[in-house]
This record gives sequence, structure tokens and C-alpha cells, in this order.
Amino acid sequence: MRTITPSTARRLVAWLAFLVLLLSPSVALRWGSYADAASAPFTVALRGAMVRFDLSGTEPDGDPIIHAAMDTILRDARSAGVAGALPPSRLVLSAYLENFSPGTTPVLPDLLRPDQAATGLGGFMQGKAALLDAAGHIAYRGGLLAEVFTDNSVHLVVDLGRVGAPTTAAPLRLLGAMTLRKDLTLTGALRAPGGLTASDVAALRVRPRHGAGPSWQAVVHALAVRQPPQVGRGRAQRYALPTPPPHPRG
Repeated sequence: MRTITPSTARRLVAWLAFLVLLLSPSVALRWGSYADAASAPFTVALRGAMVRFDLSGTEPDGDPIIHAAMDTILRDARSAGVAGALPPSRLVLSAYLENFSPGTTPVLPDLLRPDQAATGLGGFMQGKAALLDAAGHIAYRGGLLAEVFTDNSVHLVVDLGRVGAPTTAAPLRLLGAMTLRKDLTLTGALRAPGGLTASDVAALRVRPRHGAGPSWQAVVHALAVRQPPQVGRGRAQRYALPTPPPHPRG
């Protein structure tokens, strides 16, 4: 039988203590939250309103161009207090909407199902987005594409870059659907198919700040969206708009 020296025994005791700590419920929950966030899809419920809807001009084919802005709150689909649940965040969208007529509607892939054509398409939005943390700071900025359908549903894809992140960092992609109601309120759900990295979790897990954050006007002004090229058929025949490629997270 091999003799265990006192130093070896001390190392074994220390290793066993580390294993006990690692497998304790509190540590396991924290590690599990970050592991899940880095690999499992992250889902939020969206509620807000269309806060701006101004006619900006018309395209040569007669399609009206509207500058739209939406101010929304994103709530973690996991209940508050559940391990890993993030505090509410705020998503502000500023985009130009091209309203199609029956004669100018292009053939586009559905942003949420790129292998299928978007049917019942009424318009297309291009612009920018800002994701604010619970303290009211702009934590992410990026671009958006959205398809607006004749039933007032909207398919949305947002690619967000974390403020201060290296240029090589993959953006956080949010995609989903929302509905615009007659009173201009918005409801829907978005998900991050690539999940959240530990850096994303750290950026969004901040203490809420009491008092109002920046106004939507201030955020929209900071985004400084310019009118994009026309998507309708006035300038070209029917074509398929390239869908942004998926971004690996890690």
C-alpha cells in the first residue's frame, strides 16, 4: 500500500473542498446561468409603442417614405428572481419605412424564414437600433431590417455591437415578430438564437437606475439614421434582398 505524505494529504483535502464548493447549489446556479447564456437561445418579451411616424418624402415610383421610431421595453422570458434572469432593457429603433403599393411590391425572402418568400408584404424598414441597459446607458448599437405586413405584423432582425467591444467581436443578433396595434402600441417577442456570451450578460446585468433615462428623441438623434436606397420595384425589377448571414457567438 502506498503511503500518503502529509503534503499530499493537504492537497487532496484542498481539492475535495474545491469540488464541494464547485458543486454547491449557489455556485452551480451561477455557472449554469453563464453556460446556458452562452449556448442556449435567449428570449425576451417586447412591449412598447410607435413614437414617431412622419412622412419623409416619396420615391420616384410614388411609394411614400416614412421615418418611424419605436421605443420598447424587453423583459427576460424567465420570471424575475429566477436564477440567470436579466433586468429589463430598452430597445429604441429608428428606421425609414418604404410603403409599397400593389404595383411596386418586390419579391423578398421572409427575414425569419429566408427559404420562403414574404407574402402579404406591405413595406420594408431599414435603420439603426440602440439597446439600453437597466441604468439607461446605451450598451449596444447596430442596424436593423424589418418587413411590415398588411396584417400589421412586423418581422424584425437586429444586429447589435456592444459598446466598447473589440471590432472582432460577433454582434448580438435579435430576431422575432411584433404586432403594431391601432393605438400604435407594439407587442411581440425577440430571441437571440446564438445566445448571450458572458460579456453580454455582464453588460446587461446592471442595477436599474431610478428616474427617467434618455428620451427616445435623444436616442434617435444619436443614431443619426439616413434614408436608405429604395427597395420597391421603381428602380429595379423583382429581386431577392440578401438576408444578413448568421453570426456565430462565442
